[in-house]
Amino acid sequence: MYLISNKIMKTGFTLVELMIVIAIITILAALALPSYLHYVSKAQIINVIGDTEKYKTFVSLHIAKLEHVLLKRKSIT
Repeated sequence: MYLISNKIMKTGFTLVELMIVIAIITILAALALPSYLHYVSKAQIINVIGDTEKYKTFVSLHIAKLEHVLLKRKSIT
């Protein structure tokens, strides 16, 4: 607090203090962003792997059915 006149008191932050806070926030964001992007890409890859597992099961069941049908035909002829 700075005394400007006999009765008025000025309060608040100086420009230098605000600039220091902004610099600290910028540095923290610069350090955190690569980690965040790594975790996001890793989560997307895991999501894709999980989604393709459904199709893998579906395709393998149909291949098994097709093999069964082909073996049946082969044994008839």
